[in-house]
Amino acid sequence: VLVTTEDSIRGLHLDGLDTVIVVGRTAGPDEYSHVAGQTGRAGNKGSVINVLEYEHVPRLNGWENMLGVSFVPMED
Repeated sequence: VLVTTEDSIRGLHLDGLDTVIVVGRTAGPDEYSHVAGQTGRAGNKGSVINVLEYEHVPRLNGWENMLGVSFVPMED
């Protein structure tokens, strides 16, 4: 498991990482893809958990089609 912000993950390449927890929102879909791409490499499955403020959820949801993913909100 890697807990990170977008800025601190740049340049890291970690083998065998199955979960990334992103704290805060990323600047855009390209940055999100880079962060999420740290997990599930070489055909392995991986998960990304996003911890962000509720008002940022619509922005992230707008990236679903662009990135080919589905974001599933968790209830309190």
